[in-house]
Amino acid sequence: MQLKDKWGIIYSGNDASWMAWATWIVSKYQHPDFPEQINKVPPPPIFDLFTARREPADIRLASQRSSLVGANQFAQHAKRKLDQVLDEFEIIKESVIRFESRLLSFKQFLQDSIDSFEEVALVQNITDNSLSTDLFEGIRHQEDIDHINI
Repeated sequence: MQLKDKWGIIYSGNDASWMAWATWIVSKYQHPDFPEQINKVPPPPIFDLFTARREPADIRLASQRSSLVGANQFAQHAKRKLDQVLDEFEIIKESVIRFESRLLSFKQFLQDSIDSFEEVALVQNITDNSLSTDLFEGIRHQEDIDHINI
C-alpha cells in the first residue's frame, strides 16, 4: 500500500482505514492523478479514521538533541571558516593600504617632477632677438677646438 508507506510514520490506522483512503482516491480521481493524491494528506471524511502517531518523549528529545548538536557543530565550523576568511581579508586590506600609500607617493613624485619641468621650461624660455641671430650667423664654419680629444 503506497499510502501506508508514505503516511504510516505520521498517521496510525487499521488496514480498513488505509483501504478506505485508497478507495476514496480511486473513486474521485483518474489513474494519472493517483501519485499526486497519494502525496496529499487524508481528506476530511477519511481523516477521522486515523490518529496522529506519537513518539515517546525520550525518542523525540534524543532526536532534537542530535539535531541541535549537529547544528551547533555546523555553526562552529562555519564560524572558524569565517574567522579564517576575515584574517585573510585583514592581510589583503593592509596590503591594499600600503599599496595605496605607495601609489600616492609615486603620484606626488610625478607631480613634483612635472612642476620642476615646468619651472625649467619657464627659465629656459629664451626668445630669439636680432642680436642673437646676428651672432649665430657669424659663427659659421668655426673649427670645434673644444672637443678635439674626445
